[in-house]
Amino acid sequence: MKNLFALRPSVEFSPSVLDDWQLKLLSISDWADYQTEKHLGKKYELVIMEDNHEGEGYEKGSNNYEKFYVKMPHDKQMPVDVGDIVKIVGIKKLKIYGKWSDGLTCEAQGLVSPEEYDRLKAQQKQQH
Repeated sequence: MKNLFALRPSVEFSPSVLDDWQLKLLSISDWADYQTEKHLGKKYELVIMEDNHEGEGYEKGSNNYEKFYVKMPHDKQMPVDVGDIVKIVGIKKLKIYGKWSDGLTCEAQGLVSPEEYDRLKAQQKQQH
């Protein structure tokens, strides 16, 4: 992935940067510990269909068509299917990594449709 170093300060403090990305679910697989091979949950491969984020040192479209995984520590069925446009909810960990800050790792509670995401955000605003 490109220019993630410019997102590092934003991502570390607010995962809302991901709101500027249109994400499509490509695949679902098992998530296992690299060393022990113990089953940890599910891994969802996403592709950034549109990168609409703009910021200092980060150009709109920088990561169009780049892929990353969202890991979920459970096997609960998500209300989305492969091929759907999705949003990530309940982000527990979002970190940029790698020698050139070119990787993104994410752990979350779930994936939902953009409509459900908007409904959840509106509901959350009402509660505060």
